[in-house]
Amino acid sequence: MRIVDVKHELRDPNLAHAACMRAGMLLVASVAQNDTHFRVPDAHLLRRVSVGGATEWLFYTRQRRVSPRLCSVHVYSEAAARSRFGVHGLRVQLAVRKRRTTWLWRGVRINLDDVSSLGLFAEIESPVGVRTRVPGAAEALRSVRDLLGPALGEPVSLSYRDLMAREIAYDAYDAGAA
Repeated sequence: MRIVDVKHELRDPNLAHAACMRAGMLLVASVAQNDTHFRVPDAHLLRRVSVGGATEWLFYTRQRRVSPRLCSVHVYSEAAARSRFGVHGLRVQLAVRKRRTTWLWRGVRINLDDVSSLGLFAEIESPVGVRTRVPGAAEALRSVRDLLGPALGEPVSLSYRDLMAREIAYDAYDAGAA
């Protein structure tokens, strides 16, 4: 599956939820998720456990930039991931815990995330396929960003994994400097 996505800091989650409701977006779910990230070259591999939901594995590539970016995402069941990746030899890099509320609007997925130790973020994802090409998907993202307006903060280029790794490195540096 291919998507175009963008991530922003989320300044005001209440305002974002109100904007989603006002626009007539569909509330899909609000769940706690625990993502365990594994070390793989040139990509991201994570095992996502959603409280009350099925465990899934995500393997994806994404450009590092703040503007809308094309991503390639493969979703695997637990059994398919074991077959594809073997899982026993995988090295855990880190874990990310978050509370995710997902809205859907005209095929665009809006994830409002409260990420433990990192803060609040909005991830907006638009699928790319036969009906929607990259320019159309990017335009759909801009429409959602316009709807969320002042609830959004600065754009973010890094994944939660990379943001968390940076925080861990900062904490280690601070501990060594003390």
